[in-house]
Amino acid sequence: MKLFAAFFASCIVIFGTVAGAEQIDDILSKMQEANTGIAYEGTLTTVLINSPFPRSYQYKVSNYGNLHRKEELLTEGMNKEIDYDDGTHLWRFFPHKNLVIKEKSRNLRLLQYQVKENLELVRQNYDVQILGEYDLNSRRGHRILFKPIVGDRPQQIFWIDEQTGVPFRTEKYGTNNQLVSVSSFSKIAFSSPSEQDGLFLKVPPHTLMTEILEKGNLTLAEAYKLTNGRVYVPQYIPSGFKLKNIIMRIQGGTKILQLFYSDGLSSLSIFQRHNGTLGRKPFPHFLKIKVGTKEAFLCTSGSLNTLNMICTPIKITLMGELFQEEMVKVGSSLTPTVSGVSFGSDTAAPQ
Repeated sequence: MKLFAAFFASCIVIFGTVAGAEQIDDILSKMQEANTGIAYEGTLTTVLINSPFPRSYQYKVSNYGNLHRKEELLTEGMNKEIDYDDGTHLWRFFPHKNLVIKEKSRNLRLLQYQVKENLELVRQNYDVQILGEYDLNSRRGHRILFKPIVGDRPQQIFWIDEQTGVPFRTEKYGTNNQLVSVSSFSKIAFSSPSEQDGLFLKVPPHTLMTEILEKGNLTLAEAYKLTNGRVYVPQYIPSGFKLKNIIMRIQGGTKILQLFYSDGLSSLSIFQRHNGTLGRKPFPHFLKIKVGTKEAFLCTSGSLNTLNMICTPIKITLMGELFQEEMVKVGSSLTPTVSGVSFGSDTAAPQ
């Protein structure tokens, strides 16, 4: 946190402001489109404050403004990882494993979600306010508050560059509005990244490669057929969350199904893998709990909660920016489907 305090105290001047809905929509539209249209390079640091062992992660980010993006993990004491997104595929390089994993582009997936539709979701689920304006190294920007209408998810504050829409800093708050995570660029340059060879990923000879195949925009019936068995669907979803996608990923002989929900800003994913086992606690900081009659493990890291549980023969992982009580309610409501039709309420099932 000292890094952020020193950086922002020395560089920022903050002003109060009054803004209308039209100005806010314009700012949010720029923010959603920034990574696909703006070239910049910088060092991004994320601090997770409320985890059992507070952690800091640092990345070198090179965004080329044409769906190409590279992120390199710089954190000392952690195994190096370089992610390169070419707009069609995401290539994840793990030098310590001599391995590259190829999967579908994250940028391409984000383009599937319409900006206007997403803005409507944000408007429905958050009270959006401009808290003020600031000057940062001769660049002007806005501090935007996203206060959830339902108090079961994080409040968030974005510091957004006025000209480009790129967030300089993101603050997320947990229960009782306590700060739980901060992400901030300690330095950023709005120009084409310095690496002229950055539009591809260099790896040593004889590096191994594996591919994760993906099928998206599935119906529940299609997902059922692809899994050759049960699909668990939540009968309870927190207010404002909409099902945005059903995705099947296949790596080797392993199939993982994802139900992806969003309220426009926060997200919830339900991952399902057949023949999974929990065994011991995944990590020492996971808390062993009961979800209904089932044994489960819960972990909080920043604003993200992760819940692992078994619905025999399927291992289920819930990951979302929801407070713990809501995650447990969603997990407790999971109900199996037969031939793509869910038992009980279908309010949370895809239409």
